[in-house]
Amino acid sequence: PNLAENSLGIMLHLLPDLLRTLWALVLRECPGRTLLSRASSARAAVADHLWLVAAVLLRPILGGPGPFERRCFSRALRLDPPSHRVEVRELATATVNGGKDVLRATLWLPSGVKGPLPTVIIRNPYGSPYRTDWGQVLLAERGYAVLLQDTRGRFGSDGDFVPVEHEREDGLATVRWAREQPWCSGRVGVFGVSYLGLTAWAAVGACGEGELQAAVPVATTARVRSVLVQPGGAFSLELVVLWVTLVFQLLLLRRPDEMLRAAREMWSSSWWSRAKYISPLSSLDRLLLGRDWDFFQQAVAAEEEDDEFWRGRDALCELRPGRRAAADGPPPPLHLVAGWHDFFAASQLADFELASRAQPACRLTVTPHDHWGMASLRGLQVAVRAGLSTFDAHLGDGGPAWGGTGRAWPPLRGVDSRPAIERALPVQVCFLGTQRWAGFGSWPPTQGAHELHATLTPAAELLWVPTPPKPARAEEPQAAP
Repeated sequence: PNLAENSLGIMLHLLPDLLRTLWALVLRECPGRTLLSRASSARAAVADHLWLVAAVLLRPILGGPGPFERRCFSRALRLDPPSHRVEVRELATATVNGGKDVLRATLWLPSGVKGPLPTVIIRNPYGSPYRTDWGQVLLAERGYAVLLQDTRGRFGSDGDFVPVEHEREDGLATVRWAREQPWCSGRVGVFGVSYLGLTAWAAVGACGEGELQAAVPVATTARVRSVLVQPGGAFSLELVVLWVTLVFQLLLLRRPDEMLRAAREMWSSSWWSRAKYISPLSSLDRLLLGRDWDFFQQAVAAEEEDDEFWRGRDALCELRPGRRAAADGPPPPLHLVAGWHDFFAASQLADFELASRAQPACRLTVTPHDHWGMASLRGLQVAVRAGLSTFDAHLGDGGPAWGGTGRAWPPLRGVDSRPAIERALPVQVCFLGTQRWAGFGSWPPTQGAHELHATLTPAAELLWVPTPPKPARAEEPQAAP
């Protein structure tokens, strides 16, 4: 019964995504220059969704994830078929907080493969409700050891959970613990979406040179304050309300029907209206949690960026020139995946600009999604490929870092139809409206020392035109004293 309920919840999540795909064809927003190519693109999108529906339906029929379900899921994501079954172990991992707290995790391994193996660490405050795949299954069935760990104070791990408070310390302890295990080859990467991406950045920021070999943060940022506090000082009220409610209330419920019932009761009780119009802001925690929350009270009171509260919490990974300790060296190879409409977008583009100056093996992919849209099938296709290709290149046997790692991947519509030389460029962005992908050598796009500006042609194509350099202004002769 639980598997059936889980599958129903996943189907309800997929339905809007499938309807949007069909509506995109009607509005001619699918990739392609002609109606025929757009129809072909939409037909491929519908086929991908049908494979995903098949995977969801097979799960309760087979009594859990199985080879047929995983092959259907791989077809939906346009990946190579799984090469291994997966086995899972529960582990007590690193000890933190002066030896008082133990961080617990599940270890996902390709079945029948002798180690040591390249290892990916995913640190997660959300647990695994309804058998959520945070990437651990996809990676393990393709030859990686994956450590999926509960962050401090969440689910199986000891201690108290305070957002971003201990992620650098715990991330470093976990990486060093993993490198000492017999199943780990010593080549370690970190991966994560949203808050899981914050923990990935925290590990990058805390580890010294050579301790991490790759990182793939998706829809996240290396600096926290710029997301919680908008330019000018306004608090990101909607984000805080939704996240606190999700983490401290809804995710603690064990069944999908319980979560839906609780969300419906909140909505019908005008909870959202009271939350978004609350005054003073410092009373929001009492509405959401029924108590004062020290972390929230301090965050609201810390109005300036250099306030003591933010000094140890803002920069999970210091990328600004002169701020990163020389002993730490440059960050490891990175692949940042962002969405144009995500509330992390501006911060993530700034992260890439800074990181690419220190680490040449730094890549950026920008999709046409908002934050929640990264969980859509199209968003997953791009993010999963970014992770696999990066880890294949830097943890495994090597290979190009985008779509050419020796895996037999079916072409991803709009992305793989371009020349290989363009797909190999470190920056890959999807234009809004046309949904066309383009590659650039840097971000912002430049040509030599001059900026490029986009012009819309009569054929609805973007043409990048170099801005002519400004003429040098002659210096005025100075009068003799």
